[in-house]
Amino acid sequence: MFKELDAADELGRTHRPKTRVQTAARIAIAGSALIYLITALFGYLTFYGDIDNDILTSYIDYYDKSTTPSADALTVVVHVILCVSFIVTVPLINFPLRTAVEQLFFAEKEFSWIRHVVETLLAIGAVLFLAIVVPSITAVFGLIGATSSVSLVFIFPCSIYLRVEEGDWKSKHKIPAVVMLVLGCLIGVVSLFGVFYSWAKNGIH
Repeated sequence: MFKELDAADELGRTHRPKTRVQTAARIAIAGSALIYLITALFGYLTFYGDIDNDILTSYIDYYDKSTTPSADALTVVVHVILCVSFIVTVPLINFPLRTAVEQLFFAEKEFSWIRHVVETLLAIGAVLFLAIVVPSITAVFGLIGATSSVSLVFIFPCSIYLRVEEGDWKSKHKIPAVVMLVLGCLIGVVSLFGVFYSWAKNGIH
């Protein structure tokens, strides 16, 4: 993210210090955590142990049995908001994906609109295919949590730090990063094994 802002600075925009990027990231993470916390809290206080994996379906079933006239309208509004959020976040997901593919396979080649469109269509097609084929979102969450989340939280930051920071891996300032890297790999392997074991025992459903 900071690299993209630096590229914008080279085009003549105002220079952005690193603390500004960190502040934006912290606010975004804190806001997301707060929203999830509020959703989980009210879902638990409404249904307690009978809540479904998808909290929205729980509210839909609950409102269908109630006599509140605006209940159906409220759930429709939530559905619309979710659809809008999915639509506007698709470009945010495709952008880093295309950038990563370009840097991995086409770093020395010039920009091509044909390649750009093909990469976008393949990415969206893969997402739609998985959304149609995979029967339960919990299967996706489990697989992402065991791979991408562990990589983003443990493996990638530690690997980048160890590569950028000068000094031997046995030095005092690098030992914590090495420990976190090994711990992250272990967590990823154990979590991935747990996901596959759960699928083999109970099925993806």
